[in-house]
Amino acid sequence: MITAIVGTLIIIPFFWFSDTYALIFLVQLVACLAAGEMLNCAGMLKTFSISVPCEAAVLAVPVFTRYFVSGVSFFVAAEIIFFVLAFYLLSVSVFLKNKIQVSDTALVFIMLFYITVSMSCVVMLRNEEHGEYIYFLVFISAWFSDSAAYFTGKTFGKHKLIPSVSPKKTVEGAIGGLVACVIAFLVYGCIIGNVLNLTPNYLLFAVSGLLMSVVSMLGDLIASLVKRYYEIKDYGNLLPGHGGVLDRFDSVFATAPFLMLLFTLFNNFTLFK
Repeated sequence: MITAIVGTLIIIPFFWFSDTYALIFLVQLVACLAAGEMLNCAGMLKTFSISVPCEAAVLAVPVFTRYFVSGVSFFVAAEIIFFVLAFYLLSVSVFLKNKIQVSDTALVFIMLFYITVSMSCVVMLRNEEHGEYIYFLVFISAWFSDSAAYFTGKTFGKHKLIPSVSPKKTVEGAIGGLVACVIAFLVYGCIIGNVLNLTPNYLLFAVSGLLMSVVSMLGDLIASLVKRYYEIKDYGNLLPGHGGVLDRFDSVFATAPFLMLLFTLFNNFTLFK
């Protein structure tokens, strides 16, 4: 709780000045730290011929969110950068065959792409109409689902969800997370609707909350699956009581691109009437 409170106080200024480069800097920082933790898991962090280009790509991609209003243009730019990175990593793996497994190289690349594009989507959402309020839904879905699932599971949890991937998660906790996320979305929609003097589409808020809660939990489980692969408890110890940045933002990495896809694929996806 102390870590969460301190972290919230630190992150508020970046949200407050989200219309400047501050939000991009925050995205770069989170992505860079998470990428470092992933590289460390795979034993590549100190192999500078790999870690330096990886971190450079992670830092470069979010910058394009400031120059490309179109999501399509951004994803093309990200695709080009990560194609070059993929070719480079596979080429380096040829010469480091006895030191680095190609399976680790592939997993690191996938995770870095996942982390970087996901965090960049936070800025892309900020660029949407009413984006200064909408991008908060990414964090609301991730953190409300996670917190509610934790406390509900601790109190009522009896049936394990997927013990082979995450031993402590329960079915009861997952249900609690779903319910809390839907309620949080509806309350947030009501508050922002009053602020903007608009009518929230409560049905869409409820459905979005339900779907994003599921995605949030899957994001958590994906991160847990990778941890099981490397046989570690946490990705790091930067955040006492939470582990590393990857441990804390694992759900955000899933929810941000999902919400971005909803806006990109569905022209009628309008949260406010």
